Amino acid sequence: PARCSGEIALRDVTFRYRLRPDKAVLSGFSLSAAPGEVVALCGPSGGGKSSIIALLERFYEPEAGQVLLDGIPIGSLDPGWFHQRVALVGQEPILFGRSIADNIVFAVSNASAGSVLPNSIGAVYIVTMISCKSPALGTPKPTPEPAKDDQGTA
Repeated sequence: PARCSGEIALRDVTFRYRLRPDKAVLSGFSLSAAPGEVVALCGPSGGGKSSIIALLERFYEPEAGQVLLDGIPIGSLDPGWFHQRVALVGQEPILFGRSIADNIVFAVSNASAGSVLPNSIGAVYIVTMISCKSPALGTPKPTPEPAKDDQGTA
């Protein structure tokens, strides 16, 4: 597609892991999220929260139903195109030992901070989080602790 507005939908999705074919993790599950809408997935362990994310990231295909981006089944989209537009920041994100800005730029090949950051920040609503961490999209450098001997004295 020439344009991506960002509407995500799961329609009547059934999914089970190959190693547990007797247990459907999702059965007839549907969800819609409009562009810019915040959605929280809550539920017990094994309830399908991570499976929904894995389906959205195309790590798995549903047994039945559809996973859609702007009304188009994500399985029919070019994976490179799709992953340039859809990304996940997990509950416990793993960052390389650099600033948040450097991590964002690192994830986009052949990009500069000037070309990537303004769009990234607006798209994923991270301005508040970043501004609370440090100015100008940098992350604070850890303060090294003084070396200690076996007794714990510096």
